[in-house]
Amino acid sequence: MKRLVFVLLFFNSQLFAAPIKELKVGISQEFDSLHQSLSGMLVSHYIYYSVGRPLLFLDSEGKWQPGLAKKIPSLDNKLARYVNTSRGKQVQADWQIKNNAKWSDGIPVICADFQLALDVANTDTVGIANKENFTIVEKIEWNEKKPQDCLFIYAPNRWDFTQIGRFIPLPNHLERPIYEKYKGQKEGYEKNSLYQTAPTTAGLYNGPFQVSEYKPASHVVVSINPHYYGAKPNFDKVVFRIVPNTGTLEANMQSGEIDVITQFGYSIEQALDFEERSQSHKKPLKFHYVTSMAIEHIDFDLNHPALKDKNVRKALTFGINRKELTQSLFLGKQTIADQFFHPLDTWYTRSKKIHNYDYDFKKANQLLEQAGWKLNSEDKMRYKEGQKLSLRFMTTAGNKSREVVQTFIQNEWKKLGVEVSIKNEPARVFFGETLKKRTFGGAAMFAWTLLPEKSPKAFLHSSGIPTEANNWSGRNYNSWSNKKADQFLDIMDSSFEPDKRKKAANQFSELYTEELPAIPLYYKTEIVVSPKNLVGLKVTGHLFLETLSIENWKLE
Repeated sequence: MKRLVFVLLFFNSQLFAAPIKELKVGISQEFDSLHQSLSGMLVSHYIYYSVGRPLLFLDSEGKWQPGLAKKIPSLDNKLARYVNTSRGKQVQADWQIKNNAKWSDGIPVICADFQLALDVANTDTVGIANKENFTIVEKIEWNEKKPQDCLFIYAPNRWDFTQIGRFIPLPNHLERPIYEKYKGQKEGYEKNSLYQTAPTTAGLYNGPFQVSEYKPASHVVVSINPHYYGAKPNFDKVVFRIVPNTGTLEANMQSGEIDVITQFGYSIEQALDFEERSQSHKKPLKFHYVTSMAIEHIDFDLNHPALKDKNVRKALTFGINRKELTQSLFLGKQTIADQFFHPLDTWYTRSKKIHNYDYDFKKANQLLEQAGWKLNSEDKMRYKEGQKLSLRFMTTAGNKSREVVQTFIQNEWKKLGVEVSIKNEPARVFFGETLKKRTFGGAAMFAWTLLPEKSPKAFLHSSGIPTEANNWSGRNYNSWSNKKADQFLDIMDSSFEPDKRKKAANQFSELYTEELPAIPLYYKTEIVVSPKNLVGLKVTGHLFLETLSIENWKLE
């Protein structure tokens, strides 16, 4: 049975009380934008999926399901086909949008909405976080008499044509005039999009809810979208409350300020401790622990003078006792990562050529000595040509789990004679500015969230390095540029032969662990805490988050 709660609302400067059936969800990261072409933050997708839907998505069982689409095209159902061109094999697919799919102002979702998203992604003055989500599509065609029947023509030699779940449409009837007006100005469209200037505008969303209140750094309220094509949600509204300090999440749940604690920032040790003490909680709770396809890692700034030397990067990796880290901080619940791909991915390799970096203090010191960084007997720090080996180490501020890991690693590196200064920032700034513009100055810790058989081209291909020239598009924040790596990544994306793709993935992993542009730390276990009587919530553990089924959540 749904809980009835009373909340005070300000509306047109009038204070009044109203009974509202609501669910309050706590998130620990402040997000950058609900414009899915512009945002590179997973927490942004988490909120967006309650108000917007893609063509298709991966469910909690790892199976592709249609979203806005009637069916998922395939060679078997004849909705997709190969076409040989002078540029190579090309895929064409017929995507039919559901007839009753509408934006929250009642305007139908049509092919032109996907075309606008593609136009935005191809505009040099706009900074796109995950450009490849869109540019995998070369062009879109449709007949104006059938505006919901779209022909997607993919870039040559892309086998993964169905994996465009994060190709999110934009409401052409609202956003096209703004785009046309500002597309010639650098960052003009980003700053003037309705998602930025007026995010509660009717018509920006096509999911079960629509944004009805938006207060940066505080909360987002979503209310039922009467034009949603699917099942009516079981809550009149959902409040996403931003609680930057994860240490206060439990107190907020106990006080009734929040009902659900999401996966963003709540650590295993916090959850286990909370679970032990939750017997005395006034309402029974359920603790969801799901091994995810996310890798917590450390990006190196390869423009840093010391970090240009891979022996220094190797030394820093050998110098972290990851076994002790996961055991002492997470009770062994996080699995140490040894490469980019997840063990559940068919592209994961057990090749003997994979370089392993089990803790080896002696080896770490030897590598630093060989690299010319000598230990000073007085201050116990390392110097080379009069310069101290000093790094800035950054992550998301207020994330207790990451901050504890960060302190552990800082102490490990200090034993090697490396000076480490910690400077953390709110997630919105960290991802939206510092990483995007590659100004972290040493080491940056965050997570990569993966999909099966999906290349890390967005993170590690040289074309993905964000620069001022490309308006900071791309997510290769460490600036790794390696021709062999690029070749392997291109094959993973372009070859229509599964064995050839897998071989390229294995070769990439061998090269990645040799060059170490980033340190893989551990595969994350996601934790969600909810009322025991909240049913329908299924933690996915991958990029397509549980809010894609939020209309099925209900209190029994």
